[in-house]
Amino acid sequence: MSDGEILYAKLGTSYVLKFVGDIRYTICVPLSHFISRLRGLSGYNNILVDLSEAESIDSTNLGLLAQVANIMHERFRGRPILISKNENVLRTLDAVGFFEIFTVDAGDGYPVANMHLLSQEMTTEKEMATAILEAHRILSELNDANHEMFQQVVEGLEADAENAERRGYKPDFP
Repeated sequence: MSDGEILYAKLGTSYVLKFVGDIRYTICVPLSHFISRLRGLSGYNNILVDLSEAESIDSTNLGLLAQVANIMHERFRGRPILISKNENVLRTLDAVGFFEIFTVDAGDGYPVANMHLLSQEMTTEKEMATAILEAHRILSELNDANHEMFQQVVEGLEADAENAERRGYKPDFP
């Protein structure tokens, strides 16, 4: 599997997020920052998530994508479009309920040309822990099956945060 990367572009009134390779938690902070910025931006009315070149995607990034769906629902009362032909990725998306919050398409996806790599700025352990916990909280709230599947993960991450705080490290979890 190739290391993952996330690219983006604004095409007209749509933002496109393209995931390439093996998408793991180690690249979640730039995506989390991008999603936070999306909440405050205007000039768009659609978000397209292109997983056509993603080999796999972990639960942290799935939780962040659930945030994208929340933005589309809250701001536009719509669903973002998600593109993938990969059977393993589609099974994962179905297992966590994404067919209910995204419009899933088996299209070809968008070319990488003219897309920008999400900033790979240095991230702190605190930023990563915050993004991972928030992503799993959102994913666990998506439906009852996810709650059952991810609640122990959320509780474990919260316990880790409490232990870190007792040791003098104060995460900024919501």
